[in-house]
Amino acid sequence: MALDRLRRAGYFAAHRALGSHVGRVYGELRRWDAPTVNVEEIQLNFLRDVLLHAARHVPLYRGLLTDSSSAIATEPRAVLESLPVLTKQDLQTRFDTLLSDDADKRHSILDASGGSTGIATRFMQDRGHSTWAVANRLFAFGLAGHLPGQPLIWVTGNLRDYQRGRKGIRAFLGHAVLNSAAVNAFDLSPAVLEATVNRLRRGPAALWVGYASALHEVARYIERTAMAVPPQKAICCTSDMLYPEMRIRMEHVFGCRVFNRYGCKEIGDMACECDAHDGLHVLPWQSIVEILDDRGRPAPHGEIGHVVASTLHNYSMPLLRFDTGDMASLVDEPCSCGRSWPRLARVQGRFADAFRCRDGTLVDEGFFTALLLERPWVDRFQLVQEELNHVTINVVAMEQPPSDGETAEIVSAVSSRMGADCVVVVNFLTDIPALPSGKYRYTVCMLDDHEDGA
Repeated sequence: MALDRLRRAGYFAAHRALGSHVGRVYGELRRWDAPTVNVEEIQLNFLRDVLLHAARHVPLYRGLLTDSSSAIATEPRAVLESLPVLTKQDLQTRFDTLLSDDADKRHSILDASGGSTGIATRFMQDRGHSTWAVANRLFAFGLAGHLPGQPLIWVTGNLRDYQRGRKGIRAFLGHAVLNSAAVNAFDLSPAVLEATVNRLRRGPAALWVGYASALHEVARYIERTAMAVPPQKAICCTSDMLYPEMRIRMEHVFGCRVFNRYGCKEIGDMACECDAHDGLHVLPWQSIVEILDDRGRPAPHGEIGHVVASTLHNYSMPLLRFDTGDMASLVDEPCSCGRSWPRLARVQGRFADAFRCRDGTLVDEGFFTALLLERPWVDRFQLVQEELNHVTINVVAMEQPPSDGETAEIVSAVSSRMGADCVVVVNFLTDIPALPSGKYRYTVCMLDDHEDGA
């Protein structure tokens, strides 16, 4: 325990050295998680500040919020709800008008996401947003029983690490200080799966965090090989859909509870489960989440609607009433844990399949999304695996198409990942249809579930 506290202090000290006050914010979040604290008032204060900033410094909102200072001070929620819903298409076509005129002073970085609609979006986030996002994530882990400095294993994807075959020095130091380790979900080969299970057998981590699909694949591997593993302490799923049957299998195999977590790159973590496992609590200090029907009106509790979120700490590019492309419903009844925050009953995000190589290696869809999202000319994309050795990449390009060299680079990357004998074909289309639900599939595997190349 003393070593865990020392690691925690070192981790927060490293953040302070980089100009980030994650430790202070994390401490505030833990203090605010109490019945006596008026979390709604804290949230409204954050909303007032970001609305006033947007009215003064963001071209789009400067026009929409003219002479709104007094209304923002007295009725910030009403002012927010008067704004139009911001779409992913808006981020594409109105990027400059959404950027704060002081973004360059806020240590802002450019990032990209695909989300559930399949539209590649690019956005700016500043150091203040990142500080709150990291502290918010640590708080969510705390609801699963984990404290910074306790053992933690990540099962997520990093395209750059995979392509380099190594991890960057900052990632290495971060893992060393925080007592964490990582399994690259883009490389779930039988050898990596075996090594991961052997790590499980050495003793339980305080928390396993990762893509639901990747953690589920580890559970399936344990079942297939009948390898005995000790009960773990907690699993936290993120990024892709956690289906009931996946939760059941993981809880059975890992011998612990599974905690679901929901967010998106544009906003950050938005909701997570507590130990009651009865819906996902909306984390009120990170964003404001609305559930709207098809006409833009608040959806009644229990009815599925569009997830629309507003950032509270990203001053370089405030995303106000941003349509995430996901669907969810609100829970009406209070949670047995005593928290009064809004809760999401169900979240329907993007749909994607993992691909399989001839040697049985699982390739997470995140490998492909990371590979394509880095290309500024990509509007939409979808990969289809018709056979073990055949992948089709369908792309809807922006106005500036790629060079032959860049297309060849994508083909080479996919071929090297799927196997040298894999035929990769790129088709440029004018449209890629969504599912009837409006959701989008990045990857479609047409193989039978049992087909693994054996």
